[in-house]
Amino acid sequence: MATAKINIGQNIKVDDQPFVLDREIANDKWQIKSLLTGRYIIKNKKELIELFCERRLKFINENHVAANDAAYNDSYIESFTALGLLSEEMQKRARIRYAYTNAVANKDIVKFTKCTLQPIIDEIHHQIKEEHKKPSWWTVSRWYKKFHESGNDIRSLVTRNSKKGNRKRRYLRQFIQLVERAIQERYMQRERNTIEDTVDKAIDLVRIENQNLPPSMHLPLPTFSFVKREIYKIPEYDRIAAREGKDVAERKFRQAIKSVIADRPLERVEIDHTVLDVMIVDSNYFPIGRPTLTICIDVKSRSVLGVYVGFEPPSFVTVAHCLKHAFLPKVDLHEKYPKVKNDWVQYGVMEYLIVDNGLEFHGNDLEALCYSFGITIMYMPRKTPWFKGVVERWIGTLNRGVSHVIPGTTFSDIFEKEDYDAAQNATLTLSTFKEVIHVWIVDYYHQKQHRSLGDTPLNVWLQNINEHDIPLPSDIDDLDYLLGSVAERTLSHKGIELNSIRYNSEELNELRYRKGPTFRVTIRYSKADLGYIHVID
Repeated sequence: MATAKINIGQNIKVDDQPFVLDREIANDKWQIKSLLTGRYIIKNKKELIELFCERRLKFINENHVAANDAAYNDSYIESFTALGLLSEEMQKRARIRYAYTNAVANKDIVKFTKCTLQPIIDEIHHQIKEEHKKPSWWTVSRWYKKFHESGNDIRSLVTRNSKKGNRKRRYLRQFIQLVERAIQERYMQRERNTIEDTVDKAIDLVRIENQNLPPSMHLPLPTFSFVKREIYKIPEYDRIAAREGKDVAERKFRQAIKSVIADRPLERVEIDHTVLDVMIVDSNYFPIGRPTLTICIDVKSRSVLGVYVGFEPPSFVTVAHCLKHAFLPKVDLHEKYPKVKNDWVQYGVMEYLIVDNGLEFHGNDLEALCYSFGITIMYMPRKTPWFKGVVERWIGTLNRGVSHVIPGTTFSDIFEKEDYDAAQNATLTLSTFKEVIHVWIVDYYHQKQHRSLGDTPLNVWLQNINEHDIPLPSDIDDLDYLLGSVAERTLSHKGIELNSIRYNSEELNELRYRKGPTFRVTIRYSKADLGYIHVID
């Protein structure tokens, strides 16, 4: 999955017909050229956005190869395979390559030469703790070109070395266990022993082990480089905590993370959950519980990018719904919520996503989604809510401005509640409450002067962002695919069974003709919509 922008020269498909954005002939009016007939049509920015949200318009990157073209080869597979389905080793190598290409992109280099790229390569190689061979400047320039042409999609950096021979570790597990034991007993101690001391300890352990083995099975003696490599595979936080204490480690990492500042919209976005202080009723006015809200806040403008309200506990499903709402323009806002007066103009793919240590933020699904869009996930230390102060304060503002002033509020303090019966006084259904939330965000919060900004969130957003530079998902269908959860199931003549539901189609039958009568397949599905599943061929 890649991002794309409404810019001159951008290739698109409208109703499966290829076009190119030729030029902007007036404010928000674009001249679009058909690549089949050469004819021009005129569309304004709003019409393009509406076509995109209706799934009729898709952005096409330079190396995008259509599935029905003759060039259906490995380049297509590299660009469009879901990152989360690849092996850990392939994902690791892609992330290392991403570190180099991202550093080059941030330097705005005019010409790629050894003189311009080598300092950047040396710096990144020093920063990355994982062992890898330092790439040449020519290799990094080739990675960057491939990455840039894919629309900054990390999957373009995936290696395809599966046929290059055996790359398994050459050391016996028994040998590695002895080295790990030496590291734990000598290096990971408050005495702060050196790597040389650890090597001596590892050599002693191996020699003792060799006394009980025949000469033909003797283990090799550990080298300094091997022991050092194993030490630096341990996360730096864990090493500092073991050698200097947990308090020292937390102070060091707190200083590093706290220095991150947002200079522009969509650079830094915070996301969090909360159970709202209000009781919701069903259509018969029977209390059914307090809803959970998932919210995305842009740090620079304090604008709300996305929101999701439901009764599901925090999970990848709620995060995915909120991120999808944040990524896409809200063109159907007034159709869904007629009482909203203003437009919700804030949207786009962010650069950094700031999350806490909740389990819903640590799954492979979220990581694969963010890497596919080039989003960097930043995890906050435990018990440090001030690192996500923007979203934490916003949740408090929402509760005071909405939840605590409507019938059925549960209040946030038991002493405020006194003898108020929230369940008996509750009158809002979930659909009505969602409309209240949207009215408050769009017509009140975005329009009201923010104390920290000295202006409204809407004005700060509009003054600091160019609409042409807002990254969008290049394909909403691909986005839905990436938002799904991954599972493995058996495909048979009955189809695929998931959650006691059977799925079958002619395409699955054709797949069985090619692969066999029964075999395992990888699927992606949405827990919020079990009406369909994706089966990876």
